[in-house]
Amino acid sequence: MNNKMQNAARSVLLAMFGLMLTAVMIPRECSREEAKYLEQFQYITHQPGYQKPKNGEITFYQTNGPIAGGSVSALIHEDRVVYAGIFGDGVYRKNPEDDLWEPLSKGIRDPFLLSLSRSKDGVFLAGTIKGGIFRSVDKGKTWLPSNSGLTNFEIATITEYHGEYFIGTGSGVFKSRDQGLSWEGLNKGMESTLVRAFLIDHSGTYFAGTGGQGIFRSMDKGKKWDRVEFKLEGESGLNENYIRAFVQSPKNFLYAGTFGGGIFRSTDGGRRWIPVN
Repeated sequence: MNNKMQNAARSVLLAMFGLMLTAVMIPRECSREEAKYLEQFQYITHQPGYQKPKNGEITFYQTNGPIAGGSVSALIHEDRVVYAGIFGDGVYRKNPEDDLWEPLSKGIRDPFLLSLSRSKDGVFLAGTIKGGIFRSVDKGKTWLPSNSGLTNFEIATITEYHGEYFIGTGSGVFKSRDQGLSWEGLNKGMESTLVRAFLIDHSGTYFAGTGGQGIFRSMDKGKKWDRVEFKLEGESGLNENYIRAFVQSPKNFLYAGTFGGGIFRSTDGGRRWIPVN
């Protein structure tokens, strides 16, 4: 009986000692779930003498960058400097002479970035999942919200075209004529549609790729939108609803990247689409 009690007491003491060690090894700002998550990755570090942790060992190094690399939603390049928008960790910048990433999220109230853009005049816009648009004029050092005119604050894509900005939101397309200071809706017919991709082709036709509703097209600069009709599976035509990306080739061919359906191409201004997989 005494042996059983001693073994039980020993187990309790070992458990308490283990908790104390964990409390010392894991920073207060890091939860147990995050620690388990980090353990699955080979940590990025520049610390001399770094060794990969053994099974069960948790070791933290300061890398001055997104946790475990982060989920990168957007990348832009400006004069050899790279900016990264991280889903859940704001904006980071990397200079060519520095190996580390510098956090640049002062003023960004929603760190879950979906899109990032920079104009020729040096204006930065960051689109978030719930906080709308944030604007910076000092290369990302400070940010201010810029949502005047918006009815939806989920900003999935940002496009600049001839000095004007176009954003795809959870309520269609919005345009800014003043470098992101204010916005006007171009969403008639798409008021409740999430726009994931946007393109203006060489003829001036607007294309909006949506999350679940396929492709919409406007021939009058966004005043009215028409949905590209789907074809039956197996026929020539667009049969994938989730559009992620647009690009136009020098030959004026349009390409649409989809979620799960590969790539589609149009050679007649978006009227007809065929898979090119």
